[in-house]
Amino acid sequence: ALTGSWAESPNWEEDPAIAVECFAPTEAPTPLQASDDDDACQYVSVSGTTGQTSREGTYERVGECAARPYYECLDCSASDPQFIWYTGSQWFIGPGGCGTTVAGIYINDAAGDLAALTGSWAESPNWEEDPAIAVECFAPTEAPTPLQASDDDDACQYVSVSGTTGQTSREGTYERVGECAARPYYECLDCSASDPQFIWYTGSQWFIGPGGCGTTVAGIYINDAAGDLAALTGSWA
Repeated sequence: ALTGSWAESPNWEEDPAIAVECFAPTEAPTPLQASDDDDACQYVSVSGTTGQTSREGTYERVGECAARPYYECLDCSASDPQFIWYTGSQWFIGPGGCGTTVAGIYINDAAGDLAALTGSWAESPNWEEDPAIAVECFAPTEAPTPLQASDDDDACQYVSVSGTTGQTSREGTYERVGECAARPYYECLDCSASDPQFIWYTGSQWFIGPGGCGTTVAGIYINDAAGDLAALTGSWA
C-alpha cells in the first residue's frame, strides 16, 4: 500500500492536504446539470423535507405513468422502494407508485409538467406546504455519482482530486480511459484547466497534469514503487 505525501509545483513540497481518492461508479450520474426540459429530466433530486427524509435522494426516470415521467429512487434511506409519479392533477413522492396516492409528499400541478413546476410541496402527516422542500429536475453528464470509495484497483474507475494550493485547475473527477505502463490511466471530466488533464504512472511515480502517459509533465506527483493507486495513502506534492 502506498504511503507518503503528494507534492505540487512549483516548489514540489509535499502537502498532506492533497487528496487523491479512488472511487467505483454507481448508477446515478454527476455532476447533474439543471434542466427545465422535460425530455432531459432523467433525474430528480428531492431534499429539504422535515419528516420525510427517508424519501430524500436522487430519483431516476424508469418509465412513464399517466403519460408523464415515472421515477424510482436510487439512494433513499427508506426500507421500501420510493417513486415519483403523476396521478390526476398531482405529483406524488412515496412508496405507492403509479396509479396510487400512497405518498409522503405531493404537489398540485394541473399541467403535469414536473420540469417547469413551481410552488410548494406538502408533506405528511399534516399536509402543510413547505417551501423548503426542493424537487429539482436534472439531466445526466458523464461522471457517475454518488461515487463509492474503493481500494480495489479493478473497481477504481474514477479518481477525485482535491485540496491543492496552486493546482486547483487540476482538481476534479478523473475517469479511467485506458492503461499506461500497465497501470490505470485517467482523464479529467470537469477540471477547469484549459488543456486536458491526466493521471498516469511512469517509472515509480504517479503524475497529475497535462503531459500524459510516458511523460513527467505534471503539476502534482507522488512516489509509489508498487504502482497501486487504489491502495495509495499519504500526501501528494
